[in-house]
Amino acid sequence: MEEETKPLIISSSASSDASLSDEMPLTIYTMPKDHLKPTSQSSSGSSKKFFLIIGFLIIAAVVYYIIQINPVSKTTTTTTNININATSTPTSTQSDIIPTLSQPVITPTPSSDVVRPTPTPVPTPTPTSTTSSDVASPTPTSTAPTSTTETPVPKNIPGQDSDKDNLTNIEEQLYGGNINLTDTDNDGYLDGLEIQNLYSITQGPSALLKDTTTIKVYKNLAHNYTLYYPANWTTNQEDLNGTITQFTSEQGENVKISTQENSKKLPLQDWYNSQSDKSAVMRPWNNKVLSGLVSEDGFQVYFSSPDLLKVYEFTYNFDPKKEFNFYSTYLMMLNSIKFIQ
Repeated sequence: MEEETKPLIISSSASSDASLSDEMPLTIYTMPKDHLKPTSQSSSGSSKKFFLIIGFLIIAAVVYYIIQINPVSKTTTTTTNININATSTPTSTQSDIIPTLSQPVITPTPSSDVVRPTPTPVPTPTPTSTTSSDVASPTPTSTAPTSTTETPVPKNIPGQDSDKDNLTNIEEQLYGGNINLTDTDNDGYLDGLEIQNLYSITQGPSALLKDTTTIKVYKNLAHNYTLYYPANWTTNQEDLNGTITQFTSEQGENVKISTQENSKKLPLQDWYNSQSDKSAVMRPWNNKVLSGLVSEDGFQVYFSSPDLLKVYEFTYNFDPKKEFNFYSTYLMMLNSIKFIQ
């Protein structure tokens, strides 16, 4: 920094002291002019800084305000974007993962020429249970036997039934069953119930009696019907047309079917009332294939042909002083009846 000195002369005034009459030199140091900033420029710079600070604060306040008042709008926009993405890229839902329980289960279907009647006159059966870990629990199909109570259980004394499966011990021998097993083929159904409904008791849940050697098929072309009967029973027709046909067991018990005319096509109850030799009390009956009348003891059934021109009397006969052994067989024969067109 250069130093510039200027002599400063202070003059004495008229009132000055007389002792200062002579002039005295005084030296003063000042800043060089080229290093000094004008006063007006310094003031202008300060103003600019002030306004810049104020402007920054205002902008910051505006930004903060926008952020605070718009969070919902921001969230909504984000959600919309997610939904659009979800639409364009399908995701698995619960219904995609869990199978629908109503989907049909495919089960074996017996041959179409066999009518599946509903069981008639037995106590309500219960599928047998098994504790063996290697035997699968049976799954009844839509054509499996079900019970009804429309035919009364006989009041006479039935033959011995060691396993209480509604087949007497003698009947078990007829169809190859085990007298000590309620469910010989372990398919989940009582042996007696299966025989009544035309199923085999030795070959699993879908095996039919007609496919075994334990029964035969009787055809009566004169009176337009067929039925099953035990293979070792004998048949006897009282005339060439088989108007009365009897099926007899080795024990002497028999099942008889007789055909009578109904030329007036009377309803079955009216026809029965018109017969002078018919005095027993009868009540309505059906086995889901046939419908008719049944006696109080359950050993006699009447039903009509489809054209109502014939009435069939179906009877189980045995010595009332002895026990009866073939009631389930009687029901099997009744449930097997089919009309020939």
